[in-house]
Amino acid sequence: MAIKLEINMTNKWLYSLIAVGVLLALGVGVYAYQSDMRAGNPSVMGHSAGEIYVEFNGAVVSLQTALDNLSLQTALDKINLNCLTVRAYENGNYFIIDGSGIVSDIVNFTSQSERLMGVTGKNDWIITGCTHGSYGDHNDIDFYMFNNGCFFDTHDGTEDENLIDARFCKISY
Repeated sequence: MAIKLEINMTNKWLYSLIAVGVLLALGVGVYAYQSDMRAGNPSVMGHSAGEIYVEFNGAVVSLQTALDNLSLQTALDKINLNCLTVRAYENGNYFIIDGSGIVSDIVNFTSQSERLMGVTGKNDWIITGCTHGSYGDHNDIDFYMFNNGCFFDTHDGTEDENLIDARFCKISY
């Protein structure tokens, strides 16, 4: 015994039936979605932050609890910013004038050319600013910041009068 089912329908009815099916599928999807991600149910729509567990500060807690306890201030409290100012003279003398540390661990006194001398940061010390001073009858004051250093023109004054002050900072955790 065989059953034969034959359905004849016009295009108008076929497209109407497809449209109703699409609307029903969208309705079920909208109903299943919950906008409150803390109250979600995984079988209804994905996982909420309250349902995912992570390790935070040595304990296993929900992702939502970890996010609630995490703040920018907490992260910033763990960062230590050290800054100091190094003064360098054309004659090769250089020392820290604002801050503390061993100057040779922080900067190198370098000569880029016969006319250009200065200090460059080392060991994660980064230059954040510099200024130049020249005493005497010289009106030409040239200084440059590049390659993590501050450099000055050696013809701006005498070796004991021509100087730069360079500010270096280092971030540690």
